[in-house]
Amino acid sequence: MWSDWLAVLITMRIGASLGPPLPVAEDLSEALSTVLIVVGGLFTIAAAWRFRQHRTTLDPMRPHRTTELVEGGVFAVGRNPKYAGFVIVLVGAALDFDALWALPGPLLFAAWLDRFQIRPEERILRQRFGAALDACCRRVPRWLGLPRA
Repeated sequence: MWSDWLAVLITMRIGASLGPPLPVAEDLSEALSTVLIVVGGLFTIAAAWRFRQHRTTLDPMRPHRTTELVEGGVFAVGRNPKYAGFVIVLVGAALDFDALWALPGPLLFAAWLDRFQIRPEERILRQRFGAALDACCRRVPRWLGLPRA
């Protein structure tokens, strides 16, 4: 997954050199870019930290290593804060690259993650945690958002 993220980032950088700049003031773009990269990084780190606290794997594609359904903390605002963090960093990078052609990168990566990483993970976790995962899915959005009642 890291290699896919890096491939998207490199492709965005190459695309940035070929296309038009963003129609955003440079100072605003730089400030927003910095904030997004920091926030995205913090989401990713917080998710990894939470997994470590619960002594479970960062890789739910290996179900025998998944020991607990992690909830709370950063997982209260989204079921996939690690992946959301990756996407947020890509949005920040697109702003930092100051290029319109870099903007599709985060959207395409999010779509790829949803289809080829998140949905297969949820199928595996559903087999392991059943009703507990279903309840979590009803309470917490897949991506970032306000917790559901």
